Amino acid sequence: MTNAREGKLRQFFLALFFVTHALAFAAENKEYIALEELLQSPAAHFFQTGDYEQSFEEFKKISEQYPQDTLPRRYMGMCLILLGRLDEAVAILQEASQKEPSNAALRYFLARAYHEQGASEKAEQELNEVLRLDP
Repeated sequence: MTNAREGKLRQFFLALFFVTHALAFAAENKEYIALEELLQSPAAHFFQTGDYEQSFEEFKKISEQYPQDTLPRRYMGMCLILLGRLDEAVAILQEASQKEPSNAALRYFLARAYHEQGASEKAEQELNEVLRLDP
């Protein structure tokens, strides 16, 4: 009975070991920031308080930490639009849209940046794409 119990305990701890390491590996290699984590970040706080320059810098750090995630780039673009740095906003939003072309929110903010630049034709094309993606 002791051997059977020890065997089961050994199996349990071995399974626990593998699950723990698998979870640690997944946490170390995640490509996307959790929305809750993003919303509780200093970047989101600065955005909510209207400090778009500091918010941009914080979202940039998040973007570097999660290079595949387009959400921080979208917020970087939004900050740049609000700061009037339209060429930079367009560049960041275009790059993010190329990574995720079916993201209607990215395309909307790209259209807004184009509109603010006075590039009405490009803005209209992006808005049409937004409507196609998310009617």
